[in-house]
Amino acid sequence: MAIRSFGAKWQADAGVVRGKRLMRVFNRRDDAKAWLRKQESIKQNDRIGAFELSAPQARLAEQAFERITAAGLSNTSLLDFVDQGIRLVNRGSNLPLDQAIRKFLQHLRDSNKRETYIKKIADVLHRFEREYSATPIKSVTADQITAWLQSYGMSPQSWLNRRRELSVFFNWCVTQDLLVLNPAVKVSKPKVDRQAVPIFSVKQATDALKNCVDSDRAMLAIGLFAGLRPSEVMRLKWSEINFSRGYIDAKLTKTRDRRIVTMSENLKKWLKPLAKEGDAPISTVHERRWRDRILKAANFPEGAVWPQDILRHSFASYHLAKHQDAGKTAFELGHKGNVQILYRHYREIVSPAEAEEYWSIPLD
Repeated sequence: MAIRSFGAKWQADAGVVRGKRLMRVFNRRDDAKAWLRKQESIKQNDRIGAFELSAPQARLAEQAFERITAAGLSNTSLLDFVDQGIRLVNRGSNLPLDQAIRKFLQHLRDSNKRETYIKKIADVLHRFEREYSATPIKSVTADQITAWLQSYGMSPQSWLNRRRELSVFFNWCVTQDLLVLNPAVKVSKPKVDRQAVPIFSVKQATDALKNCVDSDRAMLAIGLFAGLRPSEVMRLKWSEINFSRGYIDAKLTKTRDRRIVTMSENLKKWLKPLAKEGDAPISTVHERRWRDRILKAANFPEGAVWPQDILRHSFASYHLAKHQDAGKTAFELGHKGNVQILYRHYREIVSPAEAEEYWSIPLD
């Protein structure tokens, strides 16, 4: 393509366009340039077949070329990206959702996950499965997950919990090449207003300790003064409580981490009269019935429901108030010094005076 002077005018030579040699004469050089640019665009569109595209398709093609150019790539790279995208779409499995869930739950059992964890996540997955059981796993969408969550009218916290449990499953599907991407990551995460966490008052803790006996008392004391969960205490043996060195060697915690828990003086005081020799378990009680007995011993109202993690919350709140050291409290909780978890989930405000009273509850 060229522009030549043509007397007092300008001749624009576009070369061959659509099989014809095109030349035009213009009064102004700028008009000649504009016409040549248009002819060049026509040539380029002919080369990529753009005149066979609809207007929306042509716009998409234009945007694609703009992005390719901005990335410093050649136009031929566009086809490479299209081919790669097609391969991704074709990846994944037509395995029905219900079969994928069964494989995942078996994986959890083979991985030696706790039965309580498997049961909890299985309940969520089976409820989701009832809605979409015949759907191929690779066809499950974020919209379907959102619709399922909405159908239960869940609170923001429950929404986050169920979203997390589904995400664990879909992440596993990605590792097994059943999915390319985890659809749950596109599901919205509502903001949760943090409420005050439940704790025992000093009087409730005192009443509960004094109104229960034997293994019930041992299990309660370890929960109140060492922050272990009831299920963790039930996996403890008396041989793992070292009175002389002042620590509990909790090998079987919720997270499977071994945790060394410092024993306070009042915990030693409450436990020593109950201690047994050797590998005898701390307790073999039925946990739900034990909770009911503790609520009654603490003089909770008739029909009260056990507040989740109340013993752990109590330990964290009173420990922090006494020691004024968030890192130390987080370490004792097994959070490896992560104070964010402590402040977000475990701590309730208590006064230093209440903390002193809590950590010196007298034995009978």
